[in-house]
Amino acid sequence: MTTDNKRITDPMMILLAVLLVFIGTGTMFGGCSHKAERIRIELDAAFGGDATGFAGFVNESDVTEAITDRLYSLLKQDDRFEVLRTHEAGTSASVAAKAEKVNQDEPALLLSIHTGGVPDASISGMTVYPDIPTKKTNGQSVKAAEAIADAFTSETWVPELKYLYYKPFTEDSYQIVKADISDTTDYQLETWSILQKVEAPAVVVEQFYVSNQSDVTNWANEEAYNNTAMQYYRAVCKLYDLEPKDITVKVKEENK
Repeated sequence: MTTDNKRITDPMMILLAVLLVFIGTGTMFGGCSHKAERIRIELDAAFGGDATGFAGFVNESDVTEAITDRLYSLLKQDDRFEVLRTHEAGTSASVAAKAEKVNQDEPALLLSIHTGGVPDASISGMTVYPDIPTKKTNGQSVKAAEAIADAFTSETWVPELKYLYYKPFTEDSYQIVKADISDTTDYQLETWSILQKVEAPAVVVEQFYVSNQSDVTNWANEEAYNNTAMQYYRAVCKLYDLEPKDITVKVKEENK
């Protein structure tokens, strides 16, 4: 038997080799066993507390808080997500304060929930607004906006996907201009303040019009709020190629 063979068959050497293999594979499997980092989603109820937003058949804040509370509940139950809020439930905050918090939190996505409200009570519908084309987060924002619009699309309800711009009209006023998301023109105009100020991909949604009786009847009730939150939850799961979990909205106290 050669010296080399003696080294191979030496019991101490075999034990050492086994230990090295165990340590190596243990490290490998240990690394795989770590839970994947959770996806951070930040929610913004555009109005809340003393800030009521548009006043119609219901106040905008009633809608935005109800939906945000319920969506927060769903995301909180899914351990694949970390859910944050731009401000506490039942309170209001300035756009600047909310944007500062979002930029500190660095979420994967900010979802800001609004409603529409106009003097013309016949105007109805839902509009989803992603980051404008000149913003570096446009691509991911558009994907999120499309997932949200798809989640709410039905035979009777088809959300619009638009970019929003503020075009100066006079020295003290402006005109709202909406462009299709296929229009990537740099209009050099301002958009939603929250979209301008945050660094993360963000989407603003006008859920429906509080000034339209039919919209309010169909969308502003407990069952509709629960269903709306579930549609958002499914849209977020779809955005990140995840299967929704079998969860339901929990009581409001758990959402704070």
